[in-house]
Amino acid sequence: MQYKKMQKYKDLIKDFIQPLLPSKPYCSDGNACPTVIRTQKHAIRYPQIQINSPFSWKIMVFDVDHQNAAFVWEDVGLAAPNLIVQNPESGHCHLFYVLKTPVATYDTAKMKPIRYAKAIYHAMAVKLGADLRYAGLLAHNPLHEQWQTSLLHTNTFTLDELAMDFELPNMFELAKHKKHQDILESGQLFGRNCAVFDCLRFWAYDAVRQYRGSGFKEWHTAVLSKALGFNDFAIPLSVNEIGHIAKSVAKWVWKHDGECEQRFIERQSNKGKKSGVVRRAVIEPLKQKAFLLWQKGKHTQEQIAQQLNKSQETISRWLKEMKSMQVSPNKRSWLDVLRGALMKKRAQQQKQNQEHTHSGCLKTDTQTEVTHTQIKSNPKPKYVPIALITLAHFYFYWFMHKPKSDLKLVGWG
Repeated sequence: MQYKKMQKYKDLIKDFIQPLLPSKPYCSDGNACPTVIRTQKHAIRYPQIQINSPFSWKIMVFDVDHQNAAFVWEDVGLAAPNLIVQNPESGHCHLFYVLKTPVATYDTAKMKPIRYAKAIYHAMAVKLGADLRYAGLLAHNPLHEQWQTSLLHTNTFTLDELAMDFELPNMFELAKHKKHQDILESGQLFGRNCAVFDCLRFWAYDAVRQYRGSGFKEWHTAVLSKALGFNDFAIPLSVNEIGHIAKSVAKWVWKHDGECEQRFIERQSNKGKKSGVVRRAVIEPLKQKAFLLWQKGKHTQEQIAQQLNKSQETISRWLKEMKSMQVSPNKRSWLDVLRGALMKKRAQQQKQNQEHTHSGCLKTDTQTEVTHTQIKSNPKPKYVPIALITLAHFYFYWFMHKPKSDLKLVGWG
C-alpha cells in the first residue's frame, strides 16, 4: 500500500513537470561529466537536466546552498515553490517556481518582459540567499531518484504575483551584482540579446562621457564595436541584431547622460557629506588633544605626532587651524572684561546725561543754571584710545601663544 502511494506521488510529479521540459534538453550525470543533448524520454534518466528551452522561460530555479534551504522561502516571507528538489546528503536544494505565462527569450523577443522577469528573479534570489552566479542551464532533475523531490502545489505564478512580496531592485543595483562575464553567462537563461544589451548599457553609462566632445557619430561607432565584442556566444547573434541593440543603447545613453551625470554628482556629494561628518567626528577629538598638549608647553610637535600616531606635518597643520579658529579661555575673558568695562562706562555716562537733562527742565532758572554748571564741570567720558586697545590685543596674543618654557626665562613662570 505504501509503495502504491509513493508511486502515485511520483506519477503526480511526473505529470506536472514533464510537459514543461524541452523536447531535446541538455542533460548530464554531474558537474564533472560532459553535457549532452538527448530526447526528453532519455534525458529524464540523468540527474541533471535542462529545465527551460532556449526560446522561453517557464520555470524559475533557485540554487540554495545553505542550512534550512528547503524552507528558507517560509522564513523570508516568499510564496511556496511548486517543487523542492533536495540533495539528501548535503541538504542543498533547487526551488522551482512555475510561471503561468512563459517569458519569451528568443533573439527578437521584447526586452521589457525579460528585464521585468530578470529583476524579479534577482530580488527573489537575494531574499532566498541563492547563488547569484547560477546560470540556470541545468538543474536537479525532479524525476531522478538521486534527489528527494517534494511537490508542494501545482498552482502557477504570474510575474506580478511573485513581485508582490518584495521591492524590485533598479538596474544600477543589478549592475553591482552582475559583472560582464556573469551577464554573458546568463544569456543561456534570459537570451543572448538581453545579455548583450545589459553588458553594453552598463559599459555605456560611464564611457559616454569620453565621447561628448567627439559627437554622436563616433560614440555610435564605439558602442557598435563594443557590442560586437560582447557577441562571443557559441552561436552569435546576427550583425543586424547587434546593430539594432547598439543603436538603441547609443541613442538612449547619449540623450540621458546629462541627467545620469547630475544624479551621479548628487550621489557622490551626499556620500562626501556623510564621509566628511564621520571623518570630522574622528579627527576633531584628536585635534583638541593635540592643541591641549601643545598648550602645556611640555611636548614638541614631533612628540605629539608620535603620541597620536600622526605625521609632524599633520600636527603642525592642526595647530595652525586651532590657533586661527579657537581663542583660549584666558584671552577671551580678558578681552571680554575690557570690552565690558568700556560699554558699562559708556552706558553709565549716557544715563547720567539723561538724568541731568530731565532734572534741568523741571527746576527753576537758578537751579537750571546750577545744573548746567554741574554738567559742564563734569568731564566727558574718557574712552580708551585705539592705540591702547591695539596694544592690549597684541600683549594678550603674545602672552597666550608664548610657550611656558620661554616665559620662565623672563621670570613669568
